Amino acid sequence: MRKWRALIIATFLLLALLSMGIWALYRYPIALKTIVVDGTHYVKRGDISRAVTPYYHRNAVMVSGLGILSDGLVNRLPQIQSVETDFQWPHAVRVTVTEKRPWIGIKTPSESIVLAQDGTVLRRDPSGRFSEGGLIVIQNVPGLFVSPRGVHPYLLNNLRPIVSTLRRYFPIEPIHLTLNGLYLAPTHCSFDFLTITLQDGTPVQVGPDQDVEKKISGLWHFLSVVPKQSSENRRIEYIDLRVPGKVIVRYGA
Repeated sequence: MRKWRALIIATFLLLALLSMGIWALYRYPIALKTIVVDGTHYVKRGDISRAVTPYYHRNAVMVSGLGILSDGLVNRLPQIQSVETDFQWPHAVRVTVTEKRPWIGIKTPSESIVLAQDGTVLRRDPSGRFSEGGLIVIQNVPGLFVSPRGVHPYLLNNLRPIVSTLRRYFPIEPIHLTLNGLYLAPTHCSFDFLTITLQDGTPVQVGPDQDVEKKISGLWHFLSVVPKQSSENRRIEYIDLRVPGKVIVRYGA
């Protein structure tokens, strides 16, 4: 009986000390002096610095523990998917950033743009290069579909089912899409002719903006029958999917 009573008293005292410690941390704030940020690639260091400046000299425990800093960064920097914070005694907070993942690349006459799936611009490069591996790149996009804020939502809506279907059958391969005759209507956008260039350089003529998903499915079934390393496959000059339900292949000499 005495052992149980001693255990109960010890537990009560421990909880009381813990409660007093937590109360003291919030009652007598520890000023935040250092913020260390990890995990950034697309977010620029200058943008991070400006975003965290308002949190210096505030209560470090509250800024970290109540999610004030993490919510502020997610709301201010659209490239960020989520943020984890870790209070480090006595005056620092370590911030671990998870950025949104690259979805597609857009190539215009003047720049290359890397987009997340929600349309967020992750990176713009006037050199026109893409450093991301395995990216689906949409080429020949006119400048009118691009603004400082990003890519026109009508174009994104048009691309989503195509990219989703390509990734279903070709999950990791870098693929180029060339859109010819891309035009913008009051309620949507469309294109006259689509060409897919596979990883090995084989051009695939898809044709107009109709039944694209079915055509991609037919392409995958054809490629699964003809192994990529076969001598027959290496002689393919191009693949034509414009005839409904058929895959037309031209072989070289």
